[in-house]
Amino acid sequence: MPAQAPELSPVELYRLLANMIRAGRVEQVRTGSAADPARCRVRTGELLTTWLPWVSPAAGGSGQTRHWRTPANGEPCLLLAPGGDLAQAVALPGLFSDDMPQGAVSEDVERHDFSESDFWEHNRQSSTLRFEIAAAIELKVGGSVLHITPEGTKLTTPEYTVDSPASTFTGAVTVNGLLTYKAGMAGNAGQGGSNTIQGGFAVTGGTITHNGKRVDDGHTHPDAHGGNTGVPN
Repeated sequence: MPAQAPELSPVELYRLLANMIRAGRVEQVRTGSAADPARCRVRTGELLTTWLPWVSPAAGGSGQTRHWRTPANGEPCLLLAPGGDLAQAVALPGLFSDDMPQGAVSEDVERHDFSESDFWEHNRQSSTLRFEIAAAIELKVGGSVLHITPEGTKLTTPEYTVDSPASTFTGAVTVNGLLTYKAGMAGNAGQGGSNTIQGGFAVTGGTITHNGKRVDDGHTHPDAHGGNTGVPN
């Protein structure tokens, strides 16, 4: 014969029912390890629970999707206790409160705050995604790394291609390696009204002109007999 459930008094039944869902606040957090999983303790009324797991948006392990965020000390939560046994409960954090309010007030905004200074925010009305990070953003794809700080931005990559019909640089540009161009060069004199090249300058093929006159190896000069000199040797 199957075992029969023990008879419980109305008081015990009420206690178990009341414990199935309880509100509380996270009081302690243990970050844990592979052998000692992360847990938290929750204060609910006068009771401080044992170490309990908390609910995460995803916990698929190393080969699947998983999300890691420790509940904040004092963060409001719900305790979900199967059968009313608080020793088997799980904590569901993420309830706003007067002392831990939401980070936005618009129904068009989805926002994730990492700290008082760092957040990302998407506005459905304006179709704008905004990131604001105080110290640095680093994006890594294989051997390519984009590192952004308030002082500057550095891209380290095996090859970089800008596929754009026009690009504008508003400041000085320094090229430490070979500069190669394939569709000509045009520009204006820099500060002081001149262009300066240090070191040798070699031109192969084509012509060099100044104010419409050739000054390359094919130019000539009038001679004393009314003709022209030969080209330079």
